Amino acid sequence: MMNISNKWLKEFSTLLRENGIGFLGTLKLDLIDEKIVAKLAKNKVTKVNIALECGNEEYRRKVYKRNISNKQILSVGKLMEKYNIR
Repeated sequence: MMNISNKWLKEFSTLLRENGIGFLGTLKLDLIDEKIVAKLAKNKVTKVNIALECGNEEYRRKVYKRNISNKQILSVGKLMEKYNIR
């Protein structure tokens, strides 16, 4: 999970960028914000995996106990598109 620690992400991505190494990672949807997406784009990340337990918001809240709205999911998608990350 790349966005558990901002300090770790900054150090790791800088090290990879300095050595010309690209990377793919997994993000936790409810911890993604524009600052993180911009940092990833700056460090040449072009693709990430995002875990989404279920497309049905009510089911996601009741069964998986994930307090993530459909609006949040769409917002993250727009951020990824803005920074050309797939």
